Amino acid sequence: MVRRREEVRSMFAGALEELQIDFRAPSSNFPPDMRLGDMQQLLWELTEFNFRFELLALDKRASLCNRDEDERQAMVLKCFPDTDLLLANPDLANAGLQSLDYQVRLPYLLALKALLRDWDGLKPTPLLLPNLPFHDYTELGIRQLEDSIARFYTQSFYHFFGRAATVPTRLPL
Repeated sequence: MVRRREEVRSMFAGALEELQIDFRAPSSNFPPDMRLGDMQQLLWELTEFNFRFELLALDKRASLCNRDEDERQAMVLKCFPDTDLLLANPDLANAGLQSLDYQVRLPYLLALKALLRDWDGLKPTPLLLPNLPFHDYTELGIRQLEDSIARFYTQSFYHFFGRAATVPTRLPL
């Protein structure tokens, strides 16, 4: 690692000096007053915001429908248990798409399915099928729907942006 840092430093020596960039290795010490739970929550919030705004950006690029931006944003918002895209509530970190209970995930999966149906690309069969009444979904059916959504979403993201998508995560219980 040290050797590699020196190689990079020599390649960019003039630029680093000109930009006054300090090239010392970052400290591995966490702030002494930051607890593990606070760090996990901070990382969850960063991941959550990345997912939300990547979903918005991808919807803008992939959507083939002519709905207005406010309507599309309202559709995106239905994919989350809270009521504001700009406020990720850590109390809801394990709710919605991140819930351990497949039945709790279902309404959010169906909201995401509705959003994805308007996107460009070859959709898997579960995305094309009409929604069933909630009580008719089995655990296996929900998991198959979830798998189809995840595959189509991540592949679409890669197609449009050329990198892996950020996906929802849970906070440790």
